Amino acid sequence: MPAARRFVVTTLSDWGLTAVGDEALLATSELVTNAITYAGTPFEVCCSAENGQVELKVRDYHPSRQIPMPGLGEARGRGLATSAGLAASWGVTYEPQAKTVWIRLPAKGEPALGPPPSTPDPVTPAWAEERDPAAPTAEEALERWLGFVAEASDLLAGTLDQERTMALVAQLMVPRLATWCAVYTIDEVGSARPAYVWHADETRTDALREFLRQTDPPPTSESSAPWNGLALASGAARAAAGSLADDLAYVFPLIARGRRTGMIVIGRPEGARFPRDGLELAEELSRRAALAIDNARLYSAQTAMSTALQRSLLPPALPDIPGLEVAVVYQPAGEGTEVGGDFYDVFACGPDRAGRPRWRFAIGDVCGTGPEAAAVTGLARHALRILATENVPLPDVLSRLNRLILDEGPRARLLTLLHGEIRNGDDGGIILRLVSAGHPPPLVLDTRGRVREVTTAQPLLGVFDELTYQVDRVDLSPGQVMLCVTDGVTERRAGPEMLGDDHGLERLLATCADLSAGAVAARVQRAVRDYGSEPSGDDVAIIALRVS
Repeated sequence: MPAARRFVVTTLSDWGLTAVGDEALLATSELVTNAITYAGTPFEVCCSAENGQVELKVRDYHPSRQIPMPGLGEARGRGLATSAGLAASWGVTYEPQAKTVWIRLPAKGEPALGPPPSTPDPVTPAWAEERDPAAPTAEEALERWLGFVAEASDLLAGTLDQERTMALVAQLMVPRLATWCAVYTIDEVGSARPAYVWHADETRTDALREFLRQTDPPPTSESSAPWNGLALASGAARAAAGSLADDLAYVFPLIARGRRTGMIVIGRPEGARFPRDGLELAEELSRRAALAIDNARLYSAQTAMSTALQRSLLPPALPDIPGLEVAVVYQPAGEGTEVGGDFYDVFACGPDRAGRPRWRFAIGDVCGTGPEAAAVTGLARHALRILATENVPLPDVLSRLNRLILDEGPRARLLTLLHGEIRNGDDGGIILRLVSAGHPPPLVLDTRGRVREVTTAQPLLGVFDELTYQVDRVDLSPGQVMLCVTDGVTERRAGPEMLGDDHGLERLLATCADLSAGAVAARVQRAVRDYGSEPSGDDVAIIALRVS
């Protein structure tokens, strides 16, 4: 939705037709909302101008799912009714594999048919006020309508947090359209509950929330209607609620993508009727709120799933290794909706032939992110642990893992990997045996602040068949540190420059003499964060090992 609106604004500005901007934005929002709600397919937005008119088209790919027409008494068709009130003409063109909803607006930005129409009731109900003769003119009412709807659309499009979206909806309703508002959600078993409650008098919000919890929720319905549920509440609940129990209430369903997600209830004190234009605005807002809340729900579910998957690909805890401090940092890129491609692991692998304890560690970087990368990450991490329990030598571990990745076929991803074995030396130091497959080389810092690269560069995994790898031995003395990172550290950008350019990481590590392993990892993480003004676009994994 925001991308479509930006496209229309930019296009009309380039053509010098900014006078029609508000009407075009509202029409675009309506057409796109209908495409999302009723088609549920990808869609295209087109804009053209000729013969004194601006034509907007939204094309979707579900020709069999028709759009409700305005004027037929269906609440969900009100969006097109709103657009029709602005248009010189509009219609729907059906094709074998798609359909296009189009609308033509006067290029000068003057509405062709007055304010957004509504279907009048034969008799004005008691809960709605007649229009005040001193009310704003049709042109003023339209301008206010457009301003409110445009502002609400922008605000709702600006967040993907479900709780924040519901709070925003309630605060858009109160106090402009109602004295209080409650947003109900429907759980997995179909039960509705008030998820967010807001009253214009904040001191009454808690009492209202408790009253609604003790009151049966509004019935499910396809259309908006008055609700007398407050009057039907139990005597004890009404007595505890005081004057709130006598408020007038009105309910609007929240329906998005053909699925009922909840409802919005607004209320006013007894005797303060709902203005008809206020109800129309509330209904319009509820349509947009339904889609915004559902988008936030889907985003939250995706984030939770990605977080759980990411957690499963990382070790639950680090082992205690005598004489060695181990610190790790893991920071996935993005906003939490995708699983990162970097991983690390540190685990015990049983004693060697002489009965001395051993541990192994790994740090790797799978090309890309998302489910495909997660599949390779899971394959690599579990294969490393299984092969370690079978006492497979390090070079053979990488050769077998390379074969497993190639066997995945077209869905396989490239993998850089540093895999090592840790053993206590006889002189109080640590002996490391390392194999690097296309991974940034680890750096060793001695107690004098000197830094050197270790390991031999060898091919990454998932490219060549029948690879053999060689092992590098590294001896660490007390006070020395080995730093292992993924390319999210070395390739962190600030404009055209990278943190690893001109031995940048080596110079950074040289400042870490006498620091603990945790302090070294934290300093490198902070340097990555502060190096560029833009957020990092790559995952970051860091392992720091320091001999104590």
